[in-house]
Parts: sequence; structure tokens; C-alpha cells
Amino acid sequence: MNVVSLALRHGVAVLLLGSVGAFAADAPVTGEGETWRRQAQQRLEAALSARAGGATGIAAVLLEGKEKTPRILLLGQADRSGRPLDADAVFELGSISKAMVGSLLARMAADGRVNLQDPVQRWLPELRGTDAGRLTLLSLATHTSGLPRLPMSWDFLRDSSFLLQEDPYRDYSHSELLDDLRRWSASGDTPKLSYSNLGYALLGLTLEAAAQQPLGELMRREIFVPAGADGASMGDDPAWRQGQVSGYRGRRAQPPWTLNAFVGAGALRASAAQMAPLLQRLRDGAPPFDAGAQRSHIPAVQGQSMGLGWALIAAHGDVITAHVGGTGGFSSFIGTSRATGRAVLLMANGRMMLDDLGLHLLNPRFPLLPDDAPAARSLWPVWLGAVLLGSVALALALGAWRPRSRLQQVGELLLAAGALGLVWAYAGWPLWVSMAVGLLLGLEALALLWRGRHRPWRPRHPWLAPWLPLLGVGVLGLIAWVS
Repeated sequence: MNVVSLALRHGVAVLLLGSVGAFAADAPVTGEGETWRRQAQQRLEAALSARAGGATGIAAVLLEGKEKTPRILLLGQADRSGRPLDADAVFELGSISKAMVGSLLARMAADGRVNLQDPVQRWLPELRGTDAGRLTLLSLATHTSGLPRLPMSWDFLRDSSFLLQEDPYRDYSHSELLDDLRRWSASGDTPKLSYSNLGYALLGLTLEAAAQQPLGELMRREIFVPAGADGASMGDDPAWRQGQVSGYRGRRAQPPWTLNAFVGAGALRASAAQMAPLLQRLRDGAPPFDAGAQRSHIPAVQGQSMGLGWALIAAHGDVITAHVGGTGGFSSFIGTSRATGRAVLLMANGRMMLDDLGLHLLNPRFPLLPDDAPAARSLWPVWLGAVLLGSVALALALGAWRPRSRLQQVGELLLAAGALGLVWAYAGWPLWVSMAVGLLLGLEALALLWRGRHRPWRPRHPWLAPWLPLLGVGVLGLIAWVS
């Protein structure tokens, strides 16, 4: 799930997509709205033709300022088999869930069922007397609670697989989440705006307890059905995944995410057809989006403030209300513009950065990055990993004929494994290819270690950086984690 920071970035160009098709819902209209949609289609086609993040398709819902009926654009295919993309294709929307949960909180507060200043422990007695229990609903909804982005515990690190981004929340249970929250200690500093998936996981559990209803059902009754988005879902019922398109990271298909205890942070799944009426009500401030979630609730910092779940960006004579989202194989953007009256929803089945594109479509004063910038900036870890892997393989081959220490050999093998993992993570090699290359690397390692079994463990010259390969593995791991 992406951070709420909507810095102007662009997507990752990976492969060239062959054909790009477009579909416009309803009959075409003339005038300003039609011109804007043609421009939007061109921008989306350009992004998709770059095969950004491995995406095969983009679904867009566009609403011009003077129009009441949103239009749907469908580009590309639902997956690599060429299956057509239609308006009912379901996407994972990731952290856009937070904006919907914030809207739910505003609705419940407006009705008097909760208060924004309620401490969590009022509704979750399991956390009574803890620092987490004293946090307010408002601090959770505005990312000012001081909670870290993710749990920093052995339970979470053991259960998650964030390095590979393959269903990382699946094995982390509600009880483990509550245990970690009980152990969390707040710092003495005044909390600042700091994005937290953990905070929204806790907010979701708290609203469930306040309403005595599962969050998925609560969202359906309070937000989706009133917004005309019946069929959109927020939960982990496998039946809700029917019709979901395949998500990709590079060339590698990604499994659907099971959010488990983190439902409130990113479990929203919906189609363009389901989200179209919701987008119109969001733009117009109509129920259920009339309770103040899109109003600033904290002081602005460098032109950015927070509503309840919504980021508010004041720039270029406009105020944009927006959120971005992402899971292992999906990316999304939703936003409205006060100056232009436009509303945009973008959903892609690949790891793309859609924020600058979404902002530009809302208001052209928000600039786009050059089309050639993403490839040069985003693919360098792939080439770095490939060069390191090739260099280490060559060094290992030469090591069979030159005297070396076994410690150096082990370090080089670890560096080669780290480089292999980095290339796999970015280039999206199929698992069997990675296993085959890893097997060959392992056989080479065994041969080298056997030939060098009589060599000393320590190098002849300790200053020849025997630990450098180990440091290289750490650097590669850090690059992969941050990216």
C-alpha cells in the first residue's frame, strides 16, 4: 500500500505492450468534456504502452466539471492471455481503502455513534491502559498517531514477505496485531504527519467494535450501497475476489492480497462500473460523502494537509482531494479538483506510480514527468543486479584457478545470491527461471568449495575487503526493501 505522499512521480517502464484498445461507456459527447477525455486517453495509452510496472490494462473513470455522468475508459487487456478488459473487471485498490474508512468514520461521527476524540480503549478494552489504547480516532485517521508504518515485531517480520511483496499480511493475525499494539510505546515527541498502515488497521478494528459489525459489512451498508457502488467489497471473503483481473509486478503475476488484520488499511476491491457512481457522489459532496471527511483536520505542511483518510493538496491555485493505492500487483489513484470540478479514478493491474498522471488529469497545471524519465530511473537496480551477478559469476569461475580464501568465496556467493534476488524482484523472472539459475549457481559454489577445501578460511591479505560482498548483500537488500 502506497504512502499518501502524492509527490510528482511517474511509473516504471518495463516492457512494450503490443496493442492498446479503448472503450468509452455511453455514447460519446461533444464539447470540453470530450476533448479532455481524448487527452486523458492519450496519456493513459502512453503510460500503458510503456508497459509500466508490468500492467496489461488500465481502467479509468472520468468526470468532467459540468457533467453528471462519469465516463469509463478501458485500455489494454485483463491479463497476458489477451482476455478483454471490461467495466466489471475487479481491481485491488489498496490504500484507497483508507479514504473510504475515513469517510466511514466521518459518517459515524456525524451521526453521534463515535466521537473523533474518542480514545481507542473506549471501544477496544483489550488495549485499555496502553499507549495505543490512548490514541484518538482522529489521530489514527490523520496519520498523526505516532504509530510506525508497519508493526516492528518478530511476529510480523516472520509472517510477512515484504521483500517479495507476495501476500505479506496473510499470516499476521488479529491477536498478533493486538499483542504488538499492547507492547508499543509512544515517544515523548509531539506526533507529526507520518503515514501508518498500522494506524488504519487499528482504526478498522475500532470501528468494527464500535458498530459491532465486521468492517466489510459496515462499509457496504454505510458507504458502498448509499454511493451506488453495491458490489464493491472490503474484506477477505474469497467470493469477493471473483472477476478480479490478474495483477503483475514486472513479468511476474502476483497473488491476491489477503489483508487479514489490515483490512482497514487496504482491502478494497471494485470495478470501474461499481466505482463510477461513487466518484460522482464524491465529487459533488453528496451522501455518504457529506460528513466532512474531505475537510482539513490538521494544519497544512508545505501545502499538504489531511482530512479523514484523504490527502488535501493545495497548489497551482487548486485544492486536490486525493489518495493513491497499491498492492503487490495493482496501483490506483482517486481524486477530485475544486478548481476544475473534475474527478478521476485510475486502476492498473501493475506496479505503476499514477499520482502525477492523476493530478495532471484533474488539473493540467500539475506537471507530468517526461515520458523517458521512468525507464532510466527505475530500471537501474535491474542492470546493477545483472552486472553484479555476472561479475561475481566470473569471479567464481576464475576462483577455480586462482588461490583464494574460502571466506571470500562464501562472501561472493552471498553477493551473487543477493544480486540474483534483486534482478528477480525487479525484472519479474518466472520462479522456475530463478530456481534454475540458483541451482546452477549452487552447483558452481559446491565445485569451487570442493576445489578450495584446502585453502585457508581467512585471506592472505585481510585488507582485501573479505566482508565487502556481505556489505553488498545488505545494500542490495535495502534497495529492494525501499523500492
